[in-house]
Amino acid sequence: MAGMLIQWPTIITASMFSVLLFVYYRLSKREEHEMIELYGDEYKRYIGKDFNVYT
Repeated sequence: MAGMLIQWPTIITASMFSVLLFVYYRLSKREEHEMIELYGDEYKRYIGKDFNVYT
């Protein structure tokens, strides 16, 4: 994703890069909530052991 922005920087690739970053961020948050609903406290303990990139 970032390679295309470096290799061929245009207005379209720059705008799509920011859109994709936002979409992937939302996707990761949604998946994290699904994991919490599915595994509950066990997953919360796992998150506490590992670092969380987005928060």
